[in-house]
Parts: sequence; C-alpha cells; structure tokens
Amino acid sequence: MTGIYYCSAAINSILSMMITDITGYNAVGIMTSDYFFNQEYKQIYKYLTEQDRSGDLDEPARLLDQIENNALREQLADLLFEELPDQNFNDVLRDVKIRKLEADIAQLDRRIKHEDKGNLELFKQKADLLQQLTQITKNKVIHRIIV
Repeated sequence: MTGIYYCSAAINSILSMMITDITGYNAVGIMTSDYFFNQEYKQIYKYLTEQDRSGDLDEPARLLDQIENNALREQLADLLFEELPDQNFNDVLRDVKIRKLEADIAQLDRRIKHEDKGNLELFKQKADLLQQLTQITKNKVIHRIIV
C-alpha cells in the first residue's frame, strides 16, 4: 500500500480529537478501521470505538487508567499529550476521506489493468468512487470560498 491517504499527522489529529473532543467522539461512526493502514492506529481506533467514553471526554487522561494493555496505553498517551496544530475535525476528516478515495481509485486502476478489461463491476466501483471524490472536493472548494 502506498500510504497516500494514511497521512500520519492527519490520522494523529483525528485519533487525538476522538479522545478529547466531542465532535471527534461523535464522528466515530463516519470512519471505519480500513482508514488506518498502520496497525497501531487501527488498534487505537478499534479500542476507542468499542468503549463508552461519553463521560471521559472532559478528563481524557482518565481513559489511560482504564487500559490494561501497556502498549495500547503508551500509544494513547503519546496521542493525548502530542502537540498538534489547532485544526477543525471535519476539515481533517474530509482530507483523509479524499486521500482514501484517491488510494481506493488507484487500487481499482491496478486491478483493472491486471484483470479482464471487460469486468464492468470494477468500472462501476471506480465510477462510484470518482463520483464520491467529486462531491467531496466540490464541497471542499465551496467551503473554502465561503470561509
């Protein structure tokens, strides 16, 4: 995997906001674990999505006390105390989605190149992804013009 949408800074920001910010916590359902190439990030995401942490958002350090797995606790601590630029969760998430769609399209292109050219299902999947990408990037441009 090329990792073009697994931008470490953006993923760190998303995971950090999932720990500390109500917007990030509420947006958990928007993503899936396949957004994370790095297995450590995937493990953190899975842990965060499996926990009912609604009461811990005002004291995210308390979350660390509840984790028995030392490696996971250290990874979460690193995220929690990492200095990240002040970013809007929705902007970062949109950028990650764009990168993911671009990577998925590239992967489909590779499959189309190596498989039977008459496989219409792959072309349909690619068309769907291109439509999603167009919609997201169009909304991004509109958002930047308005803001």
